[in-house]
Amino acid sequence: MKKSLMIAVIIIAIVVVGGAAYLSTTTRQPVKISIATCSSAGAWYPIAGVWANYINQESGYITATVETSGCSSANAYTVNRKEVDVSFIMGNMIYYAWTGHEPFNQSMQNARGIAVIYPDVVQFVVLADTDIYTIPDLKGKIFAVGSPGSGNVMTTQEIFSVYNMTFDDIKPQYIAFTQMIEAMKNKQIDGCTYSAGIPTAGYTDLASVRAVRWLPIDPSLVTKKYSYYVPCVIPANTYPGQTTDVVTVGVTDLIVCNKDLPDDVVYTITKIFVQHLKDLQAAHPSMKQVSLDTLVKGMPIPWHPGAEKYYREIGLIK
Repeated sequence: MKKSLMIAVIIIAIVVVGGAAYLSTTTRQPVKISIATCSSAGAWYPIAGVWANYINQESGYITATVETSGCSSANAYTVNRKEVDVSFIMGNMIYYAWTGHEPFNQSMQNARGIAVIYPDVVQFVVLADTDIYTIPDLKGKIFAVGSPGSGNVMTTQEIFSVYNMTFDDIKPQYIAFTQMIEAMKNKQIDGCTYSAGIPTAGYTDLASVRAVRWLPIDPSLVTKKYSYYVPCVIPANTYPGQTTDVVTVGVTDLIVCNKDLPDDVVYTITKIFVQHLKDLQAAHPSMKQVSLDTLVKGMPIPWHPGAEKYYREIGLIK
């Protein structure tokens, strides 16, 4: 009897301990994450929206929300400070943040990589009834360069520099992209610049109501000075009234997160991103440039362990 009782106690103990161990590995507390993008008129916002929807539907424990923001520069700060969990960001801006390069006054190294996506295409656009046909023609003109301290401002400064220009050569307007579009529609400025996946919704809207022209940028000049740019082309008919190809450059976009985001969360959202790549490509045409091969090429900062684990499982990282 005593022997039988002892065996029963042992069996119960095994079941309880085993059950507790099972629960500890399979039962997860709800987690909320925020995903920072840029303007709702850009490419990141709809892509993040589709991704968040699948995270919410399939993860079983993660609730993702998408936020607009001050774009790459702001995202570098907020993801570093854990004010947001995940950020879309231009590759040059995360590099600047990591190294403490201007516009950041200190090195910020709390971000980790999730994915490499597509090039943000640099798009200089002017009103068609101006005499502006090249970057140097912008001298003396009213030109919108982006929100103060934004990645867009930094990109514009770099493009100007290869043409031996500075903002002293123009009448710079420091406004956000949505404001640029309205100012262009109302002919309050001569031109503007914005870097995003193409087609960019705001530019499509602008070109549908106002005749505009895209300025070419010489990739050989830019890539010689700045290694993180790549040659790009805006194909003819990407936008209303744009009948010829436009040669320009782009900066590769990334998805990063704070280093303290739990490994299982990052593993899960990375897996969902990869498994729904075709759905994300349908969300915005720029995502059609993304493939399994490109997802892991060119990340300038360390990978988050959760993302790296998933990429190793599917053979993208050896």
